[in-house]
Amino acid sequence: MQPVDINFYGMAVTKICCIGAGYVGGPTCSVIAMQCPHIKVTVVDISAQRISQWNSEKLPIYEPGLDDIVKKQRNVNLFFSTNIEESIQEADLIFISVNTPTMTFGVGKGRAVDLTYVENSARTIAQFSTSDKIVVEKSTVPVRAAESILKILSANDKPNVKFQVISNPEFLSEGVAVENLLNPDRVIIGHEETADGLWAFKQLSKVYLNWIPESKILKTNIWSSELTKLAANAFLADRISSINSISVICEAIGADISEVAKGIGLDSRIGRQFLQASVGFGGSCFQKDLLSLVYICECLNLPRVAVYWQQVLDMNVYQKSRFSNKIIESLFNTVTGKKITMFGFAFKKDTGDTRESPAIHVAKTLLDKGAKLNIYDPKVDPEQIKKDLTHPYVSDNPENVFKFIEIHDNPYRASHSTDAIVICTEWDEFVNLDYEEIYKSMKKPAFIFDGRKILNHETLATIGFQVHTIGKGHKTINMSSELTKLAINAFLARRISNINSMSVICEATGADVSEVAKGIGLDSRIGRQFLQASVGFGGSCFQKDLLSLVYICECLNLPRVAVYWQQVLDMNVYQKSRFSNKIIESLFNTVTGKKITMFGFAFKKDTGDTRESPAIHVAKTLLDGGAKLNIYDPKVDPEQIKKDLTHLCVTDNPENVIKSIEIHDNPYRTSQSTHAIVICTEWDEFVNLDYEEIYKHMIKPAFIFDGCKILNHKTLATIGFQVYTIGKC
Repeated sequence: MQPVDINFYGMAVTKICCIGAGYVGGPTCSVIAMQCPHIKVTVVDISAQRISQWNSEKLPIYEPGLDDIVKKQRNVNLFFSTNIEESIQEADLIFISVNTPTMTFGVGKGRAVDLTYVENSARTIAQFSTSDKIVVEKSTVPVRAAESILKILSANDKPNVKFQVISNPEFLSEGVAVENLLNPDRVIIGHEETADGLWAFKQLSKVYLNWIPESKILKTNIWSSELTKLAANAFLADRISSINSISVICEAIGADISEVAKGIGLDSRIGRQFLQASVGFGGSCFQKDLLSLVYICECLNLPRVAVYWQQVLDMNVYQKSRFSNKIIESLFNTVTGKKITMFGFAFKKDTGDTRESPAIHVAKTLLDKGAKLNIYDPKVDPEQIKKDLTHPYVSDNPENVFKFIEIHDNPYRASHSTDAIVICTEWDEFVNLDYEEIYKSMKKPAFIFDGRKILNHETLATIGFQVHTIGKGHKTINMSSELTKLAINAFLARRISNINSMSVICEATGADVSEVAKGIGLDSRIGRQFLQASVGFGGSCFQKDLLSLVYICECLNLPRVAVYWQQVLDMNVYQKSRFSNKIIESLFNTVTGKKITMFGFAFKKDTGDTRESPAIHVAKTLLDGGAKLNIYDPKVDPEQIKKDLTHLCVTDNPENVIKSIEIHDNPYRTSQSTHAIVICTEWDEFVNLDYEEIYKHMIKPAFIFDGCKILNHKTLATIGFQVYTIGKC
């Protein structure tokens, strides 16, 4: 992934059409219009009602700052229209920003992304285009969707009409979408690796350069761009499920998740964001993108990776269920006939969006048990709440739902004469309410269930409330400090397994894990550290602490949490096995009698520590296959290497191992007359070796397997090496 080098000629983009007037298309094009007054921007949609709303005083979506931008630019250089044909014909560049929901029927039901609207958009563009078009895939789509768009456009080709398809995923967070658009962490543009593809990339880049620094515009291949969007959301959702899994342990042992989360977040390798334990994540992106990722893995026959990411979804469902059940248990194991106030229905604050909101799950559970609900949310339309709670997935008796819910426009009236308050959305307003006044009007004992951890629980308890929250136990000894150490290493190891799981998908789809990792790491909510795909993690801490965490969960009868963290260990073993097997497969499916060089034996550079080093796993696999190993590491004691490879866990024939390995003190002698080099440790020394000289003295064809992704693969290929690495086909 390279910073942009803008130096091109040709027609500039002066007219943009965006197909889809939803949460992405509307705000994105409004900001483009404001920042590019010389460009005419037209947003089109087949829904006349939605276009009418965009042209009215009340916009169809709520986003802080959006109203002012739309009012300023509308009918100046920003237009909302149902005239799709004309808008496509006059446009130089067309965004596809339509909805990509999860399939509700057929193959892939409940997991795969439904690309019907994307396909229809491509056909419409092909039908009405009379001149060359740059078609920009803005909607969140599965990897290689751009290929499908291009096939449709090419199949409907017209004389003198050419299409270039590029990927430009959105990274908007509802509630701060305008800020995200004005000051993005990065803009990723994926293009075909052709001259025309590069030209299209530059045209779209020129639009963004009107307000975004050149250094923030990153170019990738199309497949990397598409996967980066899914991967970024998967990483963010993973952080939430991870901290929520730790909250379960906190409740069981007497730790405080707020203290643990603070301790984790102060580690600069992890960062503070998305570490607020809660009732669970919602919204249109996280669940949909995770389901899509899981389905892609299943279709690519990558069951280990599918199971790995499915655990993030499973933990989210578990957390919502735990919270809902805690309400019922605390209210004396029954809510039948009881009135419960729900503060918040949006999936998060500063938006009116309820898609996949945890509040729906909580409300369904309480309604199913006979509760009556008073619901208040400052931005969600009452009709939307009714629509959500009478959906067939929520209730098969909508008439009954209407009898059991009341929607209020005032939090004090919503809580009057109720048994409990449930905080489902972290609106700032809820922090500043007069809870003494609220308490007076509630039934006693009065309960508060803070599903967002935003209230002052000590103050509420002093008032008289029975306060229940997430991630805080009631033991006399605070175990937060002990748990924090385990949790930090678990989070770091999980980041490594996360990116390694992405490397598997990259190899199967044509994406490049280095590009994907950079695109993910530039997201300020995720950070750049521990995103280097590799043969796997080692060392004395990660595996030991993860095993300890899993064992603690098993002892506490928390099987869901134990399985969640066991997956990190399983992914690490899988990655080491994949890499080892790739070596054997590439060497014509046999290494018997072949001499293989291993560069590096320590678990990481700048140490002589070999504990749990991936090199041990690789060496064992190759030795079991009959290979002869030449090993060089600048810091590991040769006796330690022998000790590791003759350990009972590695071999039951130590004498044979000693005969099959040679340990060298010089990398050039190590690689002489060998078939392949395997990079197992990322020592800087290995980057600066004279590989032309090394190549001359190796058996041909000469192979390099870069398990740490530290070498210049293009240069090595030019020399003559057969180069294999992780996360790139």
